[in-house]
Amino acid sequence: MNKAQKRLLLVVAIIGCVILGFILGKILLKPPEVEAPKEEPTNETAELKADPKYTNDEVVQYNFGKGTLKAGLGKKIKDDHIYLNLDSDYKGNIGYYVESDRVPLELSRGQDQTADTVDLSKETNVIMRSPYYQIDLGPSRYLNEKDYGIRWQDDELYDGKRGGATINIRGIDRESGELLFIADLTISYNKETGEYRLDTLKSAEVLDKQNLSPKERDKALQEATDFVNDKLELDLPEGWEKEAKEKAICHMHEMTYFPRYLDTEKKVAYKRDITTCTNTVAVNLPLPPNRYGFVTVYFAPKTQLIGLEKPTAPGEDDLNLKLIGYDPIYPKNPQTAIAPPRFYD
Repeated sequence: MNKAQKRLLLVVAIIGCVILGFILGKILLKPPEVEAPKEEPTNETAELKADPKYTNDEVVQYNFGKGTLKAGLGKKIKDDHIYLNLDSDYKGNIGYYVESDRVPLELSRGQDQTADTVDLSKETNVIMRSPYYQIDLGPSRYLNEKDYGIRWQDDELYDGKRGGATINIRGIDRESGELLFIADLTISYNKETGEYRLDTLKSAEVLDKQNLSPKERDKALQEATDFVNDKLELDLPEGWEKEAKEKAICHMHEMTYFPRYLDTEKKVAYKRDITTCTNTVAVNLPLPPNRYGFVTVYFAPKTQLIGLEKPTAPGEDDLNLKLIGYDPIYPKNPQTAIAPPRFYD
């Protein structure tokens, strides 16, 4: 083999080695094939919510001593609401203050309806709605599609979820001004069936709901009666405190019942200034009927009064309550209510 042939062979060998090296490099440097994760089958039917169904065939009741309160239609109707249909056998005229803890209630008598829709003078059970004093708004019973009283319908836009609600009901004798009861009506929601229905109707007293210990409640009652004696200058019979404490209704409520109340110095105060007081305790003391009716004295946890969220101090279980004010007494109308004139400004 001459030199030219040897050079040609060497060149071919070098080129072959380069090509072989390139091929081996591609093979060795190729990343390992990873098997793509298998997609889990989605259970779309489980994520879908059942169509809402409003069942009105339930009737629940609560005995408040002087009568029985009933709620519910007790019959099936095709409608997308729960009708409260509040009615009582109380021997007198009852007015109901009613509020929901989620999704506002709907009332059948609004500004768009005429005054002669129903004769309220013949109704012994009515809904009252006013931020200051008692106003008969409409019948509490379901009469027909137009005069349906009061009803509730869920709305996911309200808080982004579906669920039931607790309806608080305060019953007041419209003539004597007596507080007859405070009760909670619960509406349940079944996630599987999408059904809403009336569930329970029970006392909202703090002892029954275990919102306060007997010791805390007794302390609040004593402070409330002392406040009435020392500050309110009412003409009360001697020893009224004993019966008032025995028949008092203590109720834990988010802030005050109405937008305005009176502070400990009888000055106008506002609910908007105590928005952190979500564990406010309303001590409702009975007073002589047909003159005073009852008085609501408010207490709020000191921690929430300074803007904290929790109602108790760290490491404590009992609420450290402070008396913050009261509602006008006997608010049947502006003439009978015991409150400074500027309260209605």
